[in-house]
Parts: sequence; C-alpha cells; structure tokens
Amino acid sequence: MISTLKGLCLFRIIYLKHYEKNEIKDFLFSFEQIPSLLYLLKWVLICLTLGVLAGSVSAFFLLSLEWATNWRESHLWVISLLPVGGLVIGLSYHYYGSSVVKGNNLLLEEFHSPKK
Repeated sequence: MISTLKGLCLFRIIYLKHYEKNEIKDFLFSFEQIPSLLYLLKWVLICLTLGVLAGSVSAFFLLSLEWATNWRESHLWVISLLPVGGLVIGLSYHYYGSSVVKGNNLLLEEFHSPKK
C-alpha cells in the first residue's frame, strides 16, 4: 500500500504544475502524505544519529591523537626505546612465530582444511 501511495504521490508531483493553488494546498496537507512524512522522518533521525555518532568518534580520535603527540613531544626519551621495541617484536616472531611465516597462505590452508 505504501508503494502505491508513493507512486501516486510521484505521479501527482510530476503533474503538479497543472493543479490550481487550492489543489496544491490540499495535496501537500492531505492524509496520503503522512506515510511519506513518517518515512522521511525515520531516515532523517537515523542519519542524524549516525552523523552525531561518527562525528563524536572522530573528535575523540583527534583529541587522543593530539594528547599522544603532546606526550611524545614532552617525553623525548620514548623515541630512544623504539629500536628496543623493534628488537623485542623481531625476536618474538623469530622464536614464537614459526606458524606465521606462511602468512596469508596459512589462513587459506586453515580455511580449506581445518585442523580442529
């Protein structure tokens, strides 16, 4: 029924220029416009909610990035620990990461023939 009303509304909008002013007023404020208005209101609220959520997450990320940058600039000794961190990661892969040497092929093999 709603799609029929949408089609009727679209048909009336296309030929709106042939209506008189009173007919246009009756059309815009008629009962058949309520489902379209509710549909529009639903999507406006969904988009508004998603926009606020995405904007808040983006603002939080930018604030945390600014905080991390300020902390790193005020503690320059952290930069000297980067090679040590790289060495720890490299050694852990060397000793404990023998199963990840295959990389993406390991994922494909596990998918096609699961061990468990």
